[in-house]
Amino acid sequence: MLVWTYHDAESRGVMGWLVVIPAFMTGTLLGVILWLVFRPALKPEPVWVRVRE
Repeated sequence: MLVWTYHDAESRGVMGWLVVIPAFMTGTLLGVILWLVFRPALKPEPVWVRVRE
């Protein structure tokens, strides 16, 4: 669960270790639940589409 939390935090623009350490210290399940409640929204990334000429 901590590995998923780390990667999820990184994908949302937050330093993963700043989320994983408190999640570990509060008990893994409680920390992950808190992350799910308070995590920031995903920032949409543009999808590049090739157009045939």
